[in-house]
Amino acid sequence: MPRQCRKSDGRASRPGRQGPRDHPPRLRDIRVHIRQRVIDAALRGDYDNDAAFRERFQARVNALWAEKDAEVGRLLDAVR
Repeated sequence: MPRQCRKSDGRASRPGRQGPRDHPPRLRDIRVHIRQRVIDAALRGDYDNDAAFRERFQARVNALWAEKDAEVGRLLDAVR
């Protein structure tokens, strides 16, 4: 017999259905990868008034996002 779920207000919800107030399914693992990075001189400058600095800064930040996306992809591939 399926287990009946309760919403936070005490009303029954349908098993297998999720609404905005229902709890998500439980996760088996949570992985946190923390990498400390040095903010070097290349990342210090006048972002508002120096277009060349702004472009270099954005390129560095975009590279960090690309590294993060690749790492998340590797983690997802490992659990599939």
